[in-house]
Amino acid sequence: MENSSPKNRIGWRRFFGWKWLAVLPLLLGVAAAALWLRPAAPPPPPPPPAPAEAQAKMESLCLTETEDGGRRWCLNAKKADFLKDRGEIRISDIQVDFFGYPGGDLRLKCQEGLVNTKTRALTLKGGVEIARGDLLIKTDLVTYQPEDRVLVAPGDITLERPTLKIQGKDLKVDLAHKKLVLAQHHFTELAMPKGGLRQ
Repeated sequence: MENSSPKNRIGWRRFFGWKWLAVLPLLLGVAAAALWLRPAAPPPPPPPPAPAEAQAKMESLCLTETEDGGRRWCLNAKKADFLKDRGEIRISDIQVDFFGYPGGDLRLKCQEGLVNTKTRALTLKGGVEIARGDLLIKTDLVTYQPEDRVLVAPGDITLERPTLKIQGKDLKVDLAHKKLVLAQHHFTELAMPKGGLRQ
């Protein structure tokens, strides 16, 4: 009964209170050291590398499209990469001859392009030049659509002949119907002979 008196309980509280105050800095120090010395969690593993694209490199490439025994076009490239997963051939330093256009075949030269192995469509870009006789067409991008046998140059184009220069946009060369259509005309320059007009 004497141990449960209020006086004795206050004494025990004081005893434990002083003990905890003396031990508290030591416990905080141990906890801080444990946190400081704890090894850092290992970094997450790097993501797996993307699967390598199936690719075959070729030093040169020669393709010919034929129909009914006749050649439609013949393509030569100095470098080619066959991208099997995409069904494409990436080509560079290109020359394509399109056959059957009146007045002579068309010869196209450009820096780079793509051949779709399924549709046989061509995308040709980078300093594109199309020549036939004394006519020279310059643009940056041309696509060939084999189902219609059409060359399309959607951007700015320049048509040059010795005495004529035409600038415009959106050129269509219809090889099947043997015609050339310029959708937008911007400028025409005509070079006159040195002697002027003669009557």
